[in-house]
Amino acid sequence: MERSQRTHTEEFYEVNDFSLQVAPLNRELMAWERVYNTIRPHQALDYLTPLQFVTRWLSRKKEVECHQSTGRVQSLALTRQNCYNSAAPLLGAPWLLF
Repeated sequence: MERSQRTHTEEFYEVNDFSLQVAPLNRELMAWERVYNTIRPHQALDYLTPLQFVTRWLSRKKEVECHQSTGRVQSLALTRQNCYNSAAPLLGAPWLLF
């Protein structure tokens, strides 16, 4: 968390001349978060964007064990489009900021 705060300070607050009014500041912050999550690569994510990281993670075929009492296993495989649709609502989500 501290690293993302440092990044926001260095790459947003210290380089932008922004309004101190809430509405314009919120618009500028949302635009920055979209860049941060979809365009800017992150070293901790092997130089992927958070969206690329989440999409890649969702697209991997996962074996999920269900109905443990019967021993049946359900296989979940998401298509690339389903992964993108699943990750799209995450854009701008504060917890997605790595």
